Amino acid sequence: YPNWEASAYSSLKSALPKLDWLMPTWLALQGPQLKLKAIQDPRLLNEVRGLKPNLAILPVLQNATLGKWDGPGLARLLADKERSADLLDKLVAYISAHKLQGLTVDFEEVPQSAHGDLGVFLKNLSGAFAPRGWIVVMAVPFDDNQWPYGTYAQLVDYTLLMAYDEHDDSSEPGSITGQSWYETTLDKRMRVLAPGRTIVSIGSYAYDWNGGRADNLTFEDAVVAAHDSDAKIVFDDATNNPHFSYIEDDQTKHDVWFLDAATAYNEIHSADIYRPAGYALWRLGS
Repeated sequence: YPNWEASAYSSLKSALPKLDWLMPTWLALQGPQLKLKAIQDPRLLNEVRGLKPNLAILPVLQNATLGKWDGPGLARLLADKERSADLLDKLVAYISAHKLQGLTVDFEEVPQSAHGDLGVFLKNLSGAFAPRGWIVVMAVPFDDNQWPYGTYAQLVDYTLLMAYDEHDDSSEPGSITGQSWYETTLDKRMRVLAPGRTIVSIGSYAYDWNGGRADNLTFEDAVVAAHDSDAKIVFDDATNNPHFSYIEDDQTKHDVWFLDAATAYNEIHSADIYRPAGYALWRLGS
């Protein structure tokens, strides 16, 4: 749940009756020293608890400032035992003070040299959370052969596979989660992960490649752009992902690829054979 996205709240209220967990992006490591910053929404917390008291809330912790991941800064933090221990204490205090059910760790662009220290941090985090009955979830990249999937899975309660970004804002235009790429990669991951402790995260967003760069869009943004530009949405047979293109008056070409209900259905249907613990919908910005 990206609390800064305008459409997120209405989507949450619609989906709330069917949710088991809510993972709001409330915690971030920011600034030169990656200090913990809480971006909690008390109104949302109270309303959710009023509507569904038993819903587990596991805020997401990210190493990002203004949308930019800080891998080197995270490596320095994890290597510093004093700072790492202080972060752990602050996380325990935060979860306890707000009576939450656990934490989702979403550390991205982690340097290869930092994996050992990250493993120690996860072990200490789980050691502090387990006696309190709190859950530790770790969001992990879907297609990174250097990532120690099996090692980290032994240190946390659940692994959250971020099953998207075959093409992203740093690549050429293309499918966000091509079906063949998704199925092949999922098979690799499930060879080392326990299905009952694995959650498959399904994307719900778009990329608009234009003028040598790509903009992040919500699904709603993409549909509006197609309508306003009179573009024809094409469901690509090779990847099973929808896309469209159009040219602005200034001759800027837009190539937009997105994920929708059809792609989500296909991904869930393909993953069901592994019997994962569940599925998560990962919206733009989260």
